[in-house]
Amino acid sequence: MKTYNNYTNMKRLFIILAAAVITASMMAENHLKFKGVEIDGSPQVFAEKLAAKGFEYLGDKDGTPILKGTFAGYSDCIIMIVAKDGRTAYRVGVTFPEHDTWELLYNNYVTIKEMLATKYGKPVSDVEEWQGLGREPRDDNSKMHELRMNRLKMSASFVVPNGAITVEMLNSLMHCQVMLIYSDAINNTAAIQHAIDDL
Repeated sequence: MKTYNNYTNMKRLFIILAAAVITASMMAENHLKFKGVEIDGSPQVFAEKLAAKGFEYLGDKDGTPILKGTFAGYSDCIIMIVAKDGRTAYRVGVTFPEHDTWELLYNNYVTIKEMLATKYGKPVSDVEEWQGLGREPRDDNSKMHELRMNRLKMSASFVVPNGAITVEMLNSLMHCQVMLIYSDAINNTAAIQHAIDDL
């Protein structure tokens, strides 16, 4: 059941992101920028440009460059560069430091979401679904438990110039974090088209 819920959540997020990015791509003339660098070209070259801005290059994992540094006022963030066929960067993920208390984790999520809303306006999608109980748990320990059991879907997506940004709660192998996903409109649309061509 948990695997099905994860698949359903990922599918829902993919559809929302695809719709947002395709909408944004109609307006896009340039690529979305991350820390002033266009999300385009070789992921290794992109990583080098971020390293020149002060991020520490940690190496590659399955062809995905990984960096570490301060982002949006938070230290020790992990940055991952996702590329289409390993050649063209089209998405950047930022995971913020993990927390083991709901108060700290939720505060991070709300703060980042509010900063995005201040800069880009209301999100095109704003989801908060407690899937285990069908309602929000009463205490913070229960909320963390539901997140660790992958029974919480909490995310907000923003259409931005030349792409989309999504902030979400993330549980990966019991590590609870907030994650940002930057999707370039042009290259993300090309990646989706490449996937469609495989069908």
